[in-house]
Amino acid sequence: MKYDVSGFATKEATLADLERDVKFASDDYVSVQDKYNTAKNKALVIGSSIRQTLKGQPSYEAEPSKAFLLLALAGIGSFTLCVLVLVGIEYMDFTIRILPRLEKLTGLKSMGSVNLVKTKAFNLKKYFP
Repeated sequence: MKYDVSGFATKEATLADLERDVKFASDDYVSVQDKYNTAKNKALVIGSSIRQTLKGQPSYEAEPSKAFLLLALAGIGSFTLCVLVLVGIEYMDFTIRILPRLEKLTGLKSMGSVNLVKTKAFNLKKYFP
């Protein structure tokens, strides 16, 4: 009997909680429904300038993809950027590689050129005393 009474009490408390939740949910629903109806009535009174005349339908043909165009533009852009960087590096490179440039920069006549100098065994004092 004690068990039946305690079980009845917990069931009653659970039922009361559920009824309270239902009451809050229904109050929220009524409040939202009133707001919706108010907004709908305002829209009907004011009269919206946008009205739906046709329902949306999917197109019969797919739109053309612009992936090839974007890929081509990306390729052209990267090629142009690489060329500009290489030209910039070459333009800013002031090393002397050819004899006429050496003669122009130093104002001296060149005697010749050396193709290869082995730097490990090269003694500068021996060649230029």
